[in-house]
Amino acid sequence: RAVDYVGAGTVEFMVDGAEFPSTEAFWFMEMNTRLQVEHPVTERVTGLDLVALQIAVADGAALPFAQNDLSIAGHAVEARLYAEDPANDFLPAVGRLDFLRFGGGARVDTGVREGDAISHHYDPMIAKLIAHGENRDEAFRRLGRALEFTRTAGIETNRDFLVRLAGDKDVVGGALDTGLIGSKSAFLVRPPEAEAVDHAFAALAALRQECCASRDPYVMLGNFRLYGPARQTVRFGEEDVVTVETTGAHRHVRTPLGEVAIPEVSWEDDMLTCVVDGRRVQAHVHRDGRIVTVDRKGGMRRFALAAPAGSGHVESADAILAPLAGRVVKVVVRPGDEDGSCPEGSTGLCRRPGLRERGWTGHAGCGPSRTGGLCMSDRALVFEMAPRDGLQHEARVIPTEDKIALVDALSRSGLGKIETASFVSPKWVPQMADGAEVMAGITRRAGVAYTALTPNMKGLERALEAGADEVAVFGAASETFSWKNINCSIAESLKRFRPIMDRAAGEGVPVRGYVSCVTDCPYEGAVAPGAVAEVSRALLDMGCYEISLGDTIGKGVPETVSAMLGAVLSRVPADQVAGHFHDTVGRALDNILAALPFGIRTFDASAGGIGGCPYAPGAQGNVATEAVVGLLEAEGFETGIDPDAMREAARFARRLRAG
Repeated sequence: RAVDYVGAGTVEFMVDGAEFPSTEAFWFMEMNTRLQVEHPVTERVTGLDLVALQIAVADGAALPFAQNDLSIAGHAVEARLYAEDPANDFLPAVGRLDFLRFGGGARVDTGVREGDAISHHYDPMIAKLIAHGENRDEAFRRLGRALEFTRTAGIETNRDFLVRLAGDKDVVGGALDTGLIGSKSAFLVRPPEAEAVDHAFAALAALRQECCASRDPYVMLGNFRLYGPARQTVRFGEEDVVTVETTGAHRHVRTPLGEVAIPEVSWEDDMLTCVVDGRRVQAHVHRDGRIVTVDRKGGMRRFALAAPAGSGHVESADAILAPLAGRVVKVVVRPGDEDGSCPEGSTGLCRRPGLRERGWTGHAGCGPSRTGGLCMSDRALVFEMAPRDGLQHEARVIPTEDKIALVDALSRSGLGKIETASFVSPKWVPQMADGAEVMAGITRRAGVAYTALTPNMKGLERALEAGADEVAVFGAASETFSWKNINCSIAESLKRFRPIMDRAAGEGVPVRGYVSCVTDCPYEGAVAPGAVAEVSRALLDMGCYEISLGDTIGKGVPETVSAMLGAVLSRVPADQVAGHFHDTVGRALDNILAALPFGIRTFDASAGGIGGCPYAPGAQGNVATEAVVGLLEAEGFETGIDPDAMREAARFARRLRAG
């Protein structure tokens, strides 16, 4: 009444039960014109669908019951699973959710899927788990069990914290106050202690991946040996050594914490089941690079595989560790400075929160490099498309001298790679008929690679004669688009690329591979992520140094892009993948933000946002280079591009399109 609000909403308040219904025992907190995140608890104990009721009220209907008509059945409790690190002051975590399975016995409300990226742009809540029971004790038991059997991998979560909280006698008994977590932090937040069986499981996971990746027939057969047991060694950190001896199906594992005999081992995806000391032990075991996570009863244990010799990785007790991804805004000491050299009253390193920040890898745990400086790997590359992908769509024939002027303007902006020409048949793309003349007329700058698109051997010969620094072949993840674009099937296109790859390798010219329609096809609709991964891997195996993944018609959204990248990156390293996002419906920058947590650092763009594919209906709208540069710089990445020069080149590109 005080604000004259009429409609559905949620009121939060506190009440003293001993004095209720006296108005003196009521304290108003806030009102929201929406449902609160706790509404599933109310739904479980009342049997109501509050969302449906809110929609009906908003549509003008009256509530079909009064307060006194409601009946409460049992008890419900909700836990929120977050991407956050309780051991690190509950700071949010970012990354890719490589694995996600929920335990049974509880309602799950979630808006994310396995393979999604968790970024700093959104609330890092993964899901709400709501358990119901006849009484409070039963509700908490069910919640604890559902949480215990919830499995995640690839990103830090608060699951173990929630499991302990749901089992705490004071929480279950309702003896709560605001100091409970602080007073019990040693129990609630501590990581679980690893046991010998955890070391054994981590070692088996490491050896399993080695076996799958190896071409050594002895390794592929489980390190088979004719005489005596096979012996394999796995190193964790600098000192922990685990030895696995295999005789037939039996494993005898020696760990720093003791020996484990495992007569039976079975894998189902990442779920490992073993018989240990006569009992069945099951764990979800996931490997991400050098980190192996063993998730079984009692919590998650993490093991870091020792870095391969010569990898350059340095682990030191003196390393500076970041509590959260952040930007280094000032470093007031230099490599080699003695202790005490910091100016009085200053700190050696200042930082600001963010996803990936300038001059630092941005991952918590990043420390000094071998040279004594900070890790300086967060540089992003923008691959310029305007002279080729930008102009090929134009109906008006652009004069050759204008194309040359565009390339020269782009060269002055600091771009490292510019796709300058396309040596396709003039019959199919007349705009690109003067590729050789453009390549001959440009002013080449040191440090800039001038590249060309080459669909076949004839195109490659012309590109080599014109002096292209590198070339590109282009395929598709959609059969129909492949026929429409290059008049052959996907399989046939890959066969056609083989002689191009061989000839380019003989000439010492790098080859880039394009994959079109990585999320959607103008003819087939949604494209399966697995199909994109298969074509990408085939191009990589042929010798392409990088795979550019093209959202050709610009219908991709962060969810579909994340799912696609999850599939591709299981087959192709992130540092050999680029993103090529069209801005047809205004989502290209969102898709770039979605790709960054996956480790993608190269993005194609077109100055002024000009261009698109002439064989993809609806493909107009390449993402503008100046917008991509602005986004990457705002996210803390170095691009090396002069924004003023880039804007001038973009203005020139738009004038060419306008005629």
